[in-house]
Amino acid sequence: MKLKDRYKELKRLYPDVLILLVSGSFYVTYDIDGFILNYLFSYQIKNDRVGFPSSTFNKVIELLSSKDISCIVFDKEVQTEYLKKDNTYFSFLAKAQQDFNNQLMIRTLVDRIKILVNNDSHNYIKIKEFIDAL
Repeated sequence: MKLKDRYKELKRLYPDVLILLVSGSFYVTYDIDGFILNYLFSYQIKNDRVGFPSSTFNKVIELLSSKDISCIVFDKEVQTEYLKKDNTYFSFLAKAQQDFNNQLMIRTLVDRIKILVNNDSHNYIKIKEFIDAL
């Protein structure tokens, strides 16, 4: 079974928990759980997947724990639970999704500004004045 399929299966069982899967010397997660890791650690999302090296595992678990985000780590058949009584998973998920959408909008604006300024350097002044007026 592929890791992403395993993730989806586990996510159906644990919808309010961040799922981490061991993949060699890395930990990975997918889909919506990736938004949380991107939000908290600035880990890049590539193909709906976020991964980090095992050397940073303790840092990740400590921050998730300090934010009361429940997490379960799966290494083949071994399951380690870091469950929080006052689980804030959905609260952080909402913030993370909004942050990710904001990042996409900002990148789109920056790309458009680059095109406008490259086409005519006077556009820089127009854009700056418009932004300053906001």
